[in-house]
Amino acid sequence: MINYKAIVAGGIVATLLTLPSLIVWVSDDTTGDGAIDELQVDSITFTAPDYGFNKVNERFKGRFAELDASRQQQVAQEATKPEEAASPEPKPEPKFGLTPEQEQQQQGTLDALFVGEQQLTLRGVFSGQQQFAVLEIKSLRTQVQTIERVKLGDVIHDYRVTNMTNDSVSLETAGRKLTLMLYKPKV
Repeated sequence: MINYKAIVAGGIVATLLTLPSLIVWVSDDTTGDGAIDELQVDSITFTAPDYGFNKVNERFKGRFAELDASRQQQVAQEATKPEEAASPEPKPEPKFGLTPEQEQQQQGTLDALFVGEQQLTLRGVFSGQQQFAVLEIKSLRTQVQTIERVKLGDVIHDYRVTNMTNDSVSLETAGRKLTLMLYKPKV
């Protein structure tokens, strides 16, 4: 639980400690003739009592000076070393999906089709006035899934939809024919 009394008391103490350094005295008659020639502002300084912080502060100053000298020595040593490669070799980006050769080998009856970094899966075939299929397209890199509605003759990722049945969609590209099944094909 927050102790609001302590917070308010701390704010009051901080205000009282800083208030004397903010008080200024304005003299409006610097020449003694009764006219305001210029404004002269003098500030009142306030010296806080020493609670032992100055001794601690001096000890830390000494330690920081040692650390600073040590760091300057390291920088000087690094400057005399022969220059190494400016930046480390970038790590190769991870590959998602199949290689182009593996993609070309996809044929026949499949439960999922891999194209680039995408995985296409048949999620449903619907018939009514016009038959259409629902494909799930999943990014293998980001795992984001989108749904695409396709009908006969549509092209999706360079694959043309050539046939639909109640549980499959036939696709064709560059002379290769394959069938996406709604259910995992039996072997």
